[in-house]
Amino acid sequence: MKTTVNGISKQFNAITVDGIVDSLKGPEFKQAQIRQVITSTYPGKKVENSMSDSLFDVEAFNIEGTEYKSTRMAWVLVPTNVTKEQVEAMLASKPNARICKKYSNKLVDVLTDEQKYALSAGIVTKEQLQDKHVIKDSKGNIVQPVQYSTGFFVNNYTNHKESANANAFGDVDMRVETKVATPTAAVTTKAVLESLM
Repeated sequence: MKTTVNGISKQFNAITVDGIVDSLKGPEFKQAQIRQVITSTYPGKKVENSMSDSLFDVEAFNIEGTEYKSTRMAWVLVPTNVTKEQVEAMLASKPNARICKKYSNKLVDVLTDEQKYALSAGIVTKEQLQDKHVIKDSKGNIVQPVQYSTGFFVNNYTNHKESANANAFGDVDMRVETKVATPTAAVTTKAVLESLM
């Protein structure tokens, strides 16, 4: 399924199943590790501006874009008697299923209620959860400012529990922008904005 917003297109490939393992939740459950490859294409040039839409789709201009591939992974509970093939068939029957992402500068925003409980009960440590969710660059360094993410499965990305906060791709981004790095830049930005008022 392909979604295009503001010239950025994302192709969501079919969700695949890596395998099924035992679950810590109890003997009546197993967990399937699922994976989805997303191909994002960013246009080389914009065909609209901050106020005006483009009359034509960006594809009509034959502008070369830059393509990136990313892989998302999530775990879903399945009954103990289900095979990998049955999970694949179930996923194939859900054309709007996606592995969505949630991003934040705060760890607590990307945790499930169950993870929050496990933390408060001492089952896991904050450090374990931070290590699991912190965003790292390709060299393994923690991205600055610190950011966290989690992948989560939804049957229908247009109508899921987080959809009120989601963007057009089904993702939730709660990160705050930190583009002004120096006091001088902040003062300059403020002065420019005040001069426009």
